[in-house]
Amino acid sequence: MVNHPGEPALGESLHYVSADLETRRRDDVNLMKMIRSYRGVRHERGQKVRGQRTRSNGRTGMAAGVLKKAAKEAAQAAAKEAAPAPAAAAAPAPKKEKE
Repeated sequence: MVNHPGEPALGESLHYVSADLETRRRDDVNLMKMIRSYRGVRHERGQKVRGQRTRSNGRTGMAAGVLKKAAKEAAQAAAKEAAPAPAAAAAPAPKKEKE
């Protein structure tokens, strides 16, 4: 059993372990990205690489509409609370002189 068959540089089938395997896999993916192969482009975009369907499956990182709406309202409420305070602090009221 080998986990790296057909090493391009040596022409041999090798079996890597632990850190060597992680390094070799990262190097292979970076090579695919550099030569702009189909698999490399899929890796760059964070999409499925091995031919899985993507139309209805693997939807990660998307916010639900209700959550997005609630977050937007919370941000607007925080902005309203924070807006008057800096304006008052920026321009101090002039002092009246006694005559």
